[in-house]
Amino acid sequence: MLKDLIKERRSIRQYKEDAVDKELVKELLKYSLMGPSYKSARPVEFLVVDDKEVLEKLSGVGSFSTKYIADVPMAIVILANTETTTTWVEESAISAAYFQLLAKEEGLDTCWVNLKEGEASNGEEIQAYLKSFLNFPKNLKAVCMIPVGYGNERVRKRKDFEVDEKIHYNTF
Repeated sequence: MLKDLIKERRSIRQYKEDAVDKELVKELLKYSLMGPSYKSARPVEFLVVDDKEVLEKLSGVGSFSTKYIADVPMAIVILANTETTTTWVEESAISAAYFQLLAKEEGLDTCWVNLKEGEASNGEEIQAYLKSFLNFPKNLKAVCMIPVGYGNERVRKRKDFEVDEKIHYNTF
């Protein structure tokens, strides 16, 4: 049930070495593109990375917090065509969220890494750093990265919280 998947999905940063089935990932990526898309523009594209050298370079997109990327079996870089529609950020976020839930449903674990803006660990702007070795075209922008694999860590269960203070009706 979707509610259970949402509740169970947690950010995982340690993975087993087990390879992730590329055909399964391809299927999940297809479904993750089925979310809402303004005028059916579908600006989202995916770069599937399982090469250890490239994963090592991807681990340098942030400071200490992304070092674990070097050891994941696979990472999905979500890119958006910024020239297609003004809703490329939103559509990328929808695809990322769908992918994470679909992966959880298949027994895979994920995390979410922001790539949209900021500096890489070497001080270079993230987009320039990524383009230097991922070679994606200028009209695409990396929005986020989702490491994916079979988790190898225990995480706390999600704490329940009171939602009433976050919901407003008619006016604020």
